[in-house]
Parts: sequence; structure tokens; C-alpha cells
Amino acid sequence: MGYHMSERMLNGVEQSPKARKPDAGGKEQQHEGFFRMLAASRGGRPEDIDIKKDVGNTAGEVYNYLEKNGESHLRDIRAAMENRGPLFMAALGWLLREDKVDMRLSNDGVRVKLK
Repeated sequence: MGYHMSERMLNGVEQSPKARKPDAGGKEQQHEGFFRMLAASRGGRPEDIDIKKDVGNTAGEVYNYLEKNGESHLRDIRAAMENRGPLFMAALGWLLREDKVDMRLSNDGVRVKLK
């Protein structure tokens, strides 16, 4: 059985049991603020945004970037994606889960390439 995030979790109303640890550096609030800002920029409410669609679209952009540029440093990909914070990281996770990319730690940081 896979892990499922409820709508309440996605909207920041409820946390998963594993996530109820003290937040290091306020990252959870930053991410929640990011999604609220995203919704406001589109003239909607946080519950109106389609996170799955946004993550999927960002994953497509990451894939296209890697297809064009080949193996790249994580910071370069993030910069090209305009540093979309949690959307970028979720998109990268999506591609990893779908077995579309490889990541490796090198002397200069994390590198990502298409499989």
C-alpha cells in the first residue's frame, strides 16, 4: 500500500504523522507560503491550485532541460527552473520515482542526468 497525501495535508491544514517533528528553519511554513503565493498569482485560493498538474508540468520542463543540456548540476537545473522551491523538488522526485533520471553525488555537488 502506497502513501497517500490527503487534500488537508496538501493544503497545509494537516500534517502526516511522520512530519509532526519540529520544523528545522521554518521550511514547512516557507513551502506552504510558496503554494499560497502560487495560488494568489493566479487569482485563486490555495485550495484551487492543482499541485499534481503543476508538479507534472515542472517535471516536463526538467526533463526537457536535461534532454537539451545533458547531465547537469542540480543548482543549474534549479536556476533554469527559476528556483521554484517545493515544485522543483517534487518534480525531481516525480522523475526519480518514474525512473527517468539518475542522480549522483560528485565532488562539485549533485548531478542529474536522463536514463
